[in-house]
Parts: sequence; C-alpha cells; structure tokens
Amino acid sequence: MQRSHSNLLALQDGAKQLAESLRTLVNDAVYLDEDSFSTASNVVQYQQRIQLQQRRMKELELEGLALRAEVEAKDVGLRSAAVAAQAAQMRVAELQQELENSAVTQQAHLEEILMRNDEIARLKAIIEGLGG
Repeated sequence: MQRSHSNLLALQDGAKQLAESLRTLVNDAVYLDEDSFSTASNVVQYQQRIQLQQRRMKELELEGLALRAEVEAKDVGLRSAAVAAQAAQMRVAELQQELENSAVTQQAHLEEILMRNDEIARLKAIIEGLGG
C-alpha cells in the first residue's frame, strides 16, 4: 500500500510538472493574426532566398578565385615561353652572324687563292718564256 501511495504521489508530482510546463508554453506562445503570419512567412522565405543567394555568391567567388589562379599560372607559363623564345631568337641571330662572318672569311680566302693561282700562272708563263 505504501508503495502504491508513493507511486501515486510521484505520478501526481509528474502531472503537476507537466501541467506547469504546458502553462508556461501557453503563456509564452505568440498569437498571430493571418496578416501577421503571412508577413512573417514571407520574411522567412526572403531570408531563405537571401541565404541561398549568399551561398551561391560564395561558391561563385571561390570559382572565380580558382579561375584567377589558373589564369595566373598560364600567364607565368606564357611569360616563360616568351622569354625562352626571345633567348632562342637571340641565339639564332648570333648563329646567323657567325655564319655570315664565316662566309665573308671564306670568300676572302677564296679570292686570295684565286689571286695566288693567277700569280702562279703568270710566273709559270714567265718561267716558260725564259726557259723555253
């Protein structure tokens, strides 16, 4: 009997606490008319749209940063290629100059050889004329 009495007291205590909690919820509840509820619903929808748009903006900003980094990397590659091409052009110009210098030198040697051949032929003619 004592046990059922203590169970009954515990049950009454729980019911009192539950009733107090319900009373607090009802007192704290906000009552809205339809216009206020509609306006609040619209505000919530606008806030959700704004949050979605802000998320999309952040995604686009990150995408923009990634694209900018990619472009900058390509720019560095292009600059490097341009420097290498300029160095190659300078080397080609150097080699062309060396080739032209060699051609001039070879031409001078050829002219000297032809001049000496002419001189040798002239001397041979003189020797044959003297000896002959």
